[in-house]
Amino acid sequence: MAKSTIHSDFVAAYGREASSLDLASQEFRLSAIRPDIGPPAPIDGLVEQVEWRDEGTADNLNIIPVLRGSMSVRLQDTAAGETPFVLRDGHRVRCEVKWFGAWKPLWEMRIQAPPERTVEDGTATMDLADDLVLASQSEGMFRYRAGKKRKRRGWLYHEIVIDVCKRYRIPCGPLVKGTKRLKNFAPTGQPVSPLEAIRLAVEAEQGYTGKRMLIAWRPDGSGRFCLHVTHPVRNPLLYVFADQIRNATVSPVRRAMLATAVVATGTSKKKGKGKSKKYAHREVSAAAVKQFGYVERRVKLPGYADGKGDVVAKAKRDLAKNLKPVRNISNFIHYGIAFVRRGDTVEVSMPYEGFVGEQGFLFVTSVVHTLSGTDYTMSLNLTWRDPLDPNKLREEREKAMRARKRAARGKKKT
Repeated sequence: MAKSTIHSDFVAAYGREASSLDLASQEFRLSAIRPDIGPPAPIDGLVEQVEWRDEGTADNLNIIPVLRGSMSVRLQDTAAGETPFVLRDGHRVRCEVKWFGAWKPLWEMRIQAPPERTVEDGTATMDLADDLVLASQSEGMFRYRAGKKRKRRGWLYHEIVIDVCKRYRIPCGPLVKGTKRLKNFAPTGQPVSPLEAIRLAVEAEQGYTGKRMLIAWRPDGSGRFCLHVTHPVRNPLLYVFADQIRNATVSPVRRAMLATAVVATGTSKKKGKGKSKKYAHREVSAAAVKQFGYVERRVKLPGYADGKGDVVAKAKRDLAKNLKPVRNISNFIHYGIAFVRRGDTVEVSMPYEGFVGEQGFLFVTSVVHTLSGTDYTMSLNLTWRDPLDPNKLREEREKAMRARKRAARGKKKT
């Protein structure tokens, strides 16, 4: 029997009362970690500008999980007797933010190349990336088999992650415990990076359970930055953007799966000794055919159909969904909020553009934070596509469950 649609009730999740956040009260402090020179040193007075970028896609948060950025610092005037402050390739920069009265680690990134010096304006610029990038630069062979004496039942994904981290000296933090035993895990048979091996092990577990998992480089309880593998969740605070919006570009985009006719199919569950029934229904929008021409798509009802009505409803839902354009917002510039990350839920209030109430809930696909002196802004790309859509997550769990049942039936036959 097909289940009813689950709706994303953001109002119930966050409530309508939003406490005001004084963005001007955010304080930052930057320090340089230079093991070859001495203890960490504050560099707030030297930094002209720093930015950090969380980019990729919101649909797959594990694509490009490395946080990157850049920094520009002022060079000391040695002629005036200033002692030059040394920042070399490989040194790390740590950023902390004062959030509701307490200092919290925000990010820690490493200089990726010797700083480029500009003599004319007396600055040096450098590219930054967090240490998860190191896991993408190494290379090795990864094969985990069930042994005769050790790991006879196979490897759990988190055991593979821990072993990879030990081999490549990657600090390892909280990991979701695995459930599927992998008896012969060999990603490609070719050398790959440790990050790719970790990602493939996570995907194997995710495909088995149907539950999404997030790879990230975050601080643990002690402030040490390390690898985390957790289930993605909604951001705890709902940020509401309204009066302090500086700029925004609204772009309606035609859906890739646009169709003016949908053919839906489904199969009923076999009852006792009876046979299962197959259903099909074609739904056509005459108005859409006049506007776009005739484009037919075929869809299948997930799970079992509870009569033809389920198949008809599926066809109508898919047709209506794919005819509706997706409105994305790019170049959305707002006063900065330090903890806004890719995948977060935000509320945008622009009534004149149709973004109001429940239509104003959007999702961050990329964010660039820029801190320059006392001016702190962020540039966002936003979409209506929910990376944690409960209907999509339910479909993924049911698909994984059906795959497990098929595998279990195959074992019984053999």
